[in-house]
Amino acid sequence: MRNTPIIFSGWNNRAIVAFCRFCTERDIFFGIIAKGNDDPILLTKYKDNVLLKRNNPSINADLFSELYEVCQAKGFFNPVIIPSTEYLNRILLEKRKEIENLGFQIPLCEESLYSQLSDKKLFEETCRQFGIAVPEVYDTITPDRIPFVIKPKSYFSQGKFVTEKPKPIINLEDYERVKNLDFSNSYVQEFIGGESYYLLCYFSKNGEYSIYSQENLIQQHDGLSIIGAKSSCIHRDKRTEKYVEMLKHLEFHGLIMIEIRDYRGEFYMIEANPRLWGPSQLILDSNMDLFDRFACDNGFLESFVSQTYCENKKYFWLGGIIETQRENRDMVFHNGYSHEMLAKELGQWVYSDIYNREDSIKLFNYEPNTFCLTQSHNSI
Repeated sequence: MRNTPIIFSGWNNRAIVAFCRFCTERDIFFGIIAKGNDDPILLTKYKDNVLLKRNNPSINADLFSELYEVCQAKGFFNPVIIPSTEYLNRILLEKRKEIENLGFQIPLCEESLYSQLSDKKLFEETCRQFGIAVPEVYDTITPDRIPFVIKPKSYFSQGKFVTEKPKPIINLEDYERVKNLDFSNSYVQEFIGGESYYLLCYFSKNGEYSIYSQENLIQQHDGLSIIGAKSSCIHRDKRTEKYVEMLKHLEFHGLIMIEIRDYRGEFYMIEANPRLWGPSQLILDSNMDLFDRFACDNGFLESFVSQTYCENKKYFWLGGIIETQRENRDMVFHNGYSHEMLAKELGQWVYSDIYNREDSIKLFNYEPNTFCLTQSHNSI
């Protein structure tokens, strides 16, 4: 009997939709735990897979007890909780024994290793030990060090989950906003330029692995979500070997995305996410076998046949532009791409939009101001 994926939706929605598509394509029976009645997943065809709607957006032990009873009643045996968000993963790791005793499986590495990879300061120190280039760390912030980045050291501070994102400080106006902030759970790095890429990996429990990459072209302000990218061949560069050797040495298994910058002849590590990531649709569209390996490792599939990897497949999220405009902020362009190129090629990008597909077209149309935006390239 196959194991059953259980997906907590409501956060990291683009990755959730991509994983639902994967399960559907591979004929994998799956269930969704929605975040109340306003969960975007309810605007997709995957609303039929919703097992339970949680009225409280927070996640606690009582919810897992209720969920297991629902899984049993619905015939969802051997449920495996998909590592979809950082917040969920930290709860799964903290309460692992309790949740597993209920009957769930948690496809994550050990908690100490997870923190070593996901907590920004710890992973930076780990990379340095393995000879991987990382940004210089500053003891203090001063105007002469602009540009620099303020990052949270870890996802937990004083027993609380930290939601702070890295803050790029690009000019004096940025500096004035942050110079008097409390940096007790933060540290300061030099700003790394160069070309932007993600290394996309799955390390199997048997020691095998797959590695791919995406080239980032369009991003939201302040280093937030990627808006436009394409599948890349940068993972074939010998400079990625240090990353693979490090993860093998650490005996890591699971999904992981590592953000890197090609700068000064080195692949600088920026951060890592050992979980699903926003542009996961590229896994499907470019025939990466990352989800297939994950599915085999966790009993969703018995086997798979690798398909030919496709470079230059596009990923796009129009809603990311809308959010950025709503905040009255500017998008960031990487690797020689530009505002003018986006305006010219917007129609091509929208064709590849994560939600502009039959199973999620209601969600695509729901995103505010979409119609007005697509009618005027001058607004981009």
